[in-house]
Formats: sequence, structure tokens, C-alpha cells
Amino acid sequence: MKIGTLKNPSRSLTNIARYGIQLVLLAGLAYAGKRLVASGMLSTLGHASPLMLVASFGAATAAQGMAAGRWWSLAPAGHGYARLARIHVESHFWATLVPGGVAADGYRILALRGRGADPHHVAASVMLERALGLVALLLLTGPALGVGTMWLSSKLVISLSVLAGSLVAMVAGATIAALWAPVTGGRLRWLPAKVRSAAEQLEHAFGSYRQNPSRLVRALGFGLAYHGLFLVAYVLAGRAMGLDLSIARWFIAVPLASLVATLPLNAWGIGVREGAIVLLLVALGASPAQAGAVSVAVVGLQIALGCSGGVSQLVRRRVRAAV
Repeated sequence: MKIGTLKNPSRSLTNIARYGIQLVLLAGLAYAGKRLVASGMLSTLGHASPLMLVASFGAATAAQGMAAGRWWSLAPAGHGYARLARIHVESHFWATLVPGGVAADGYRILALRGRGADPHHVAASVMLERALGLVALLLLTGPALGVGTMWLSSKLVISLSVLAGSLVAMVAGATIAALWAPVTGGRLRWLPAKVRSAAEQLEHAFGSYRQNPSRLVRALGFGLAYHGLFLVAYVLAGRAMGLDLSIARWFIAVPLASLVATLPLNAWGIGVREGAIVLLLVALGASPAQAGAVSVAVVGLQIALGCSGGVSQLVRRRVRAAV
């Protein structure tokens, strides 16, 4: 007696699991849609100004251009801004697709390695680019927390101050470790030979920036410009939703939401930043519907930017295949 249905039970279980996940996702989307309608957020999005949304997308795109400039200031010589900007946009696709920034940073390292660059120097440039972006954010966070005491609760200000202090300590510790150069100085001999060799080359790459500190200053300037344009993107998205807050209040909300976004809690690029911006905007005078609509709009703009990176990779592969 043949039992065809049991020919491949593991595949059947996989299909059942897949359909179950799809049902859960559909139920979650239906619930989210119901909440959007009930809160008035959907109506706010429907009445948004298209012109302001386009302007917000332009500011978000310019912000990514500044982020690419931050990396260009630190990347190995011989790689122009246009190439690095394209790689950066394509890495943004991976940051949208895969939770966290590891996939995006790995893509950047592999992309330049494929162009003949030393992978240790590229890795050092990516790590420094991330670190200086965080330093730029912390430089804005201090004034934002100071001004925020006028509108935000003391508990929230203290919590954010603790997070900012922890990040400052982490950056300071990483800087001290880089200057200490433990492997080059003959320390950490217990490490495996391959790991010690890779760490030593990474230390040499970091050491090259000490000989040219102007590159670090330039990267920091690009980092400040990035956060400034990102703030403009939020302001324009808010104007599109009819939210007319003062620049001072936006200056509180956006950097502090970016500060919270340093926590590694996200899925497909969506995480605590979106919840934090809603919480902060409501505390600063926005309605929940307006704050939620702004958050959803900016997430949509970021996903659109990520998709443009995916399209860029697809086009380049098609062109190479045609050649």
C-alpha cells in the first residue's frame, strides 16, 4: 500500500510552518491596519502633502550622501566619492533587508576588497566611520538633552542621559584600546596566530589615521551634516502631515530618537527609533496620529532608499552578464 502523502514528511512540515508564518504575518498586518484606521494615522497619511514628502525624500537622500562622504574621508586612497556613494547606497539595501548593520558593513568591505583594496584598511575605515558618526550624534545629544528638560519628563531625560553616558564610555574605551595597540606592543600573545596577525594589520591601519588627523575632522564634519539633513527630512515629513513644531522641538526629538536607535533592537531597519520618535513628538506637542504618520513616512522613505540600492545591484549584475 503506497502512501504518497508521506513521501517527504520534512517537506510537508516545512510547508505547514511557512503557511503558518504567513497567516501570522497577515493577521499582524490586518491588526496593524485596524489600529491605523482607529488612531486616525491612516487619514493623516492620506492627506499628506506630496510636495513636502518629495522634499523630505530629497533631504533623506542628501543625508545618505553625507554619510557616504563620511566614509569617503576615511576610505583607502584610489576610490572616488561616486564609487563609494554607490557602494554605500547598495549597503543601505542590506541594512534594510538584514537586521543590524553587520551585513551592510560586510558588503562595503567585500565590495572594496573586490576592487583590490586591503581588507584590513577597509575594515578600519568602516569601523572609524561608524565611530565618528556616533561621536557626531553624541555632540548633538548633549544640547538636545539640555533643551529637552523644558518639555520632557525627568525620568526620560535621566534614562537617555544614562544611555548617552554609556556610549561615551564605550567610544572612550575603544579609542584607548586603539591607541594602546596591544598586539603591536607585544601583548595578547595568547591569541591564535591568525587572529593576532589580523589584529596587528588592523592596528597598523588605525595607526595610519594618526598621521593625518584632518581626515578624521573631515569625516566628523560629514557626520554632523548627515544628522542635520536627517533632522530636515523629519521636519519636512512633519510639515507634510500638518505638524508645525518649532525647530527647537525637532532638535530635541530627532537626535534623541537617533540616540535610542543605537540600541540593537530592530527588524528590517524598523525598530526602537520609530517608537522613540512617536513618544518624543507626542511629549513635545504632536497628536499621536501626526507623530505616528511622521514615523511611518520616514520609514517609507528609508525603505525606498534601500530599494534603490537593491535596484543598483541588480542593474550592475545585468550589465556584467550582458558583457
